[in-house]
Amino acid sequence: MNRFRLPLEGRVMDDTSPLFGILSAIRKNRDLAEPTRLALAVGNHGFTSAPVALAELQAAGVTSAEIATALRECHISPVSRHVYVERDRDDLLAAFGVVSPMPHLPPAPALYAEALARQHGWRLAVGSELAAHLCGLLDRPLFPRTVGYDRDHGRWFGNGLEMEPVPPALPDWPVAAQILARGLGRRIDGATAEGLARHGAIMGRMTLWRNLLADQLGQSLDILSEPLRIVALAIREQINNGGRDQRAARGAPLDWLPPGVPDRCARIEDWRLGVIKTDQGIFEVLRGRCLNHPYADPERFTFRSSPVLWIDEAAGWAMAESRVYCLGRAR
Repeated sequence: MNRFRLPLEGRVMDDTSPLFGILSAIRKNRDLAEPTRLALAVGNHGFTSAPVALAELQAAGVTSAEIATALRECHISPVSRHVYVERDRDDLLAAFGVVSPMPHLPPAPALYAEALARQHGWRLAVGSELAAHLCGLLDRPLFPRTVGYDRDHGRWFGNGLEMEPVPPALPDWPVAAQILARGLGRRIDGATAEGLARHGAIMGRMTLWRNLLADQLGQSLDILSEPLRIVALAIREQINNGGRDQRAARGAPLDWLPPGVPDRCARIEDWRLGVIKTDQGIFEVLRGRCLNHPYADPERFTFRSSPVLWIDEAAGWAMAESRVYCLGRAR
């Protein structure tokens, strides 16, 4: 009989158990729901830790005794009631060429939410945190932790995941419509048609809208309110008429306000605008020395931002795809 050697303590277990087939399958790029796939696309590297629900283990024929053995042997651990995660992912990380000083990474919140949904029959929607970012209103979250679901009360879980209640119909909407409704929402109350169209034109410069979401905008027009429909049409027009030239808009959106705590924003000194050409088109980026950024070395002058959506030199602010920048001295 073939044997499977557990990586942590050298104990052995029968590899004919369905448990190992399930755990192997969830390591791969499973057929994710669109909100989860979108969370992965903006940096939630959930493939390193894909939780699995008890209900799907039982549906595949895994017995309670096999689950208990896997828990005892430290191959899996519970992250919530009836939701489990692999304890050791060194082999998986190595397959992606990653050498990690932290082999036991926390479960990715979006995938954790998906496992909970499979267990409890919840329907998921895009969270407000991610939606606000994709509407150009918030820095890109390092790990998006808010996920919407079709219940009437919010819930918190131990790994920082926040499940937010959404209207029951929202999970059935195209993801693009969910983002507009959740990200803009009441922020656009009282906005002029000109302001809405300008904001949509800025959003249309974002790579994720061009690559992943543009096709869904047509499906969303009949669902959205009139103000959100103006934004959606402006996004489509920017994508179509802007062609390959997606250089930054000059000036902030008409209803944009600087962050309430500007000292927490990334600040770029000795900066200049540079033009880059990719297979996606022509974009502008900020180059210089960046302070208060989660990744940039403040001592280096080689920082380059993600594509800039808009820049307002008089006000001293710029918005790139990933975050807002306070503009210091220009080069």
